[in-house]
Amino acid sequence: MKQKTKSKTKFKQTEIGMIPEEWEVRKLEKLVIFKTGKLDSNFAELNGKYPFFTCAPEPLKINSYSFDCEAILLAGNNANGVFHINYYNGKFDAYQRTYVITTKDKSTILKYLLYQLNFRLNYLKEISQGSATKFLTIKILNNLSVPLPPLPEQRAIAKILSDLDAKIELNQQMNKTLEAIGQAIFKHWFVDFEFPNEEGKPYKSSGGEMVYNEELGKEIPKGWRVGKLGDYITQIESGSRPKGGSTDSGIPSIGAENILGLGHYDYSSTKYVPLAFYENMTQGKIKDFDVLLYKDGAQLGRTSIFGLGFPFKECCINEHVFIVRVKSPLTQIYLYFWSTLPFVKDSIINLNTNSAQPGITKEGVKGLDILVPKEEITKKFETIVKQLVIKVFKNCLESQTLSSIRDSLLPKLMSGKIRVPVEVK
Repeated sequence: MKQKTKSKTKFKQTEIGMIPEEWEVRKLEKLVIFKTGKLDSNFAELNGKYPFFTCAPEPLKINSYSFDCEAILLAGNNANGVFHINYYNGKFDAYQRTYVITTKDKSTILKYLLYQLNFRLNYLKEISQGSATKFLTIKILNNLSVPLPPLPEQRAIAKILSDLDAKIELNQQMNKTLEAIGQAIFKHWFVDFEFPNEEGKPYKSSGGEMVYNEELGKEIPKGWRVGKLGDYITQIESGSRPKGGSTDSGIPSIGAENILGLGHYDYSSTKYVPLAFYENMTQGKIKDFDVLLYKDGAQLGRTSIFGLGFPFKECCINEHVFIVRVKSPLTQIYLYFWSTLPFVKDSIINLNTNSAQPGITKEGVKGLDILVPKEEITKKFETIVKQLVIKVFKNCLESQTLSSIRDSLLPKLMSGKIRVPVEVK
């Protein structure tokens, strides 16, 4: 027979603060084993594909994995003193600056320790060594004191937090799939010219009439044309910030660092402008389905699209970003997917005339060539693909809500201020 434990929590004072009476405090060295990754001759190729602090879920050499286990992956040093923690279970390789952490025995749930370390990232930064580059040594980590609940409670805490993370990860994977579908439809219709004809059949392969276009150097469907983007732009504008730069609160101000593509936004890097400044802005306020273009800097040419409250219900851009809005027969969704085509990105980058400080102008953007289909085709594309984009935005908003719930629960669960009901026999 199962029953749920119900009792008022009593606390005790420890070296790490107040914790429930039945919890222990243990040094990390008593709970885990530390190993480090290795630097392989092929790592340079892999480093562009995976962050250096994580495991690589593919071998550096075929059928030659360094690890095959459940492990926490902890970046051992960082120039900004921001340490990253990841989890992996299976075969993997890791960079030599990554600590591969496994449990010594069955007294500890590894995922519980994962969240304990995440909870204490700021503390780890404080106790790390070094000035320009921060280091977490084995000695520092071994001496870290960790609150340890009974095993069933560790498992229950880890499940709550990992379930939230799993849903966030599922949303991210779904968004990748949704964007890939959108890109595939765009390519099929506007690169391969296989949009549905009046009979619902693929246009080009069903004998649709094609005419040669000199600007593109290839045939395009009859009735389509290549024009200048400026002929269809209704608004292209940049934002601004007050003297002295951004602030710690107010209205979010989107910078180039967050022009990352559909459904991507790094909330940890958000900057703000005062409400009064925002209210006086005459341009640079973001509207639904605005296409944003990174206009200067190292990642020139990257684009994104925001809407429906993602990433914020109310926000603006700074001086490093353009908002671009277009009119019929083009649409905002068409514009975004067109901007992600490799040759279009190259065209945007080639607008740069300053090698010292890369940047593009409004006139340069207006002078870009763009394929202009018939209006009924772009409208059909909008009807289909806009629903995919809306779903991406909804997934992003749900993930942000889940992240906020997880982040608010984390300190309370890790300290025992919120107890998880545990079933016992």
